[in-house]
Amino acid sequence: MPLINIALDGPAGAGKSTIGKILSLRLSYDYLDTGMLYRSIAWWFYAIGWEEGLDISEAISNLEIISGSEPGFCRVVINGIEPPFDKIYSREIANLSSKISIYKEIRDIVNKITRIAAELKGMVIEGRDIGTVVLPEAEVKIFLTASNEELARRRYKDLQKMGERIPYEVVLAEIIERNIRDSTREIAPLKPAPDAIYIDSTNLKIQEVIDKILLVVKDKI
Repeated sequence: MPLINIALDGPAGAGKSTIGKILSLRLSYDYLDTGMLYRSIAWWFYAIGWEEGLDISEAISNLEIISGSEPGFCRVVINGIEPPFDKIYSREIANLSSKISIYKEIRDIVNKITRIAAELKGMVIEGRDIGTVVLPEAEVKIFLTASNEELARRRYKDLQKMGERIPYEVVLAEIIERNIRDSTREIAPLKPAPDAIYIDSTNLKIQEVIDKILLVVKDKI
């Protein structure tokens, strides 16, 4: 069976990580979460005291990033340190990640890592601009989304599991703000590729989304 690359794009809270991991396991494909790369870089910037508005040149010049992929799992190591999972998925780092992703220099770093990983095919890669900018030649492109209220509900549940007690209304406002920022940035805005399959998961179960994508993959292969 020929190997292909699957680009999985969409806004925060759309379920890309859950869907991407399960999909990669079902297909025995490697899984790469570019959002984890951006969050890990944001975590490093936060750790060294970088703030929005400061020059990023020095911070970037000192970055050494190692990314590992396998079915259902992605790992990132920055300057010899693996960022704590609970830290990179906190509200603080999530918001900073969205802010630093507007910098071309940072996007170039993440895009280079992603393209090298995808050279041998057999990858499920999730992000915001995989099908439009990073891997426009990907054989299957999925744009996964949901209503803002559903995106916020999922994010709210995740934050509760991590021990963060934030009102749902605050989470909803942050989701809307982040998705507007991601969709309107000048460099690689969040949007579906012209040939992407659009899936609204608002009223779908995880398995239903997986089944839809597997049908697309089967047809392509």
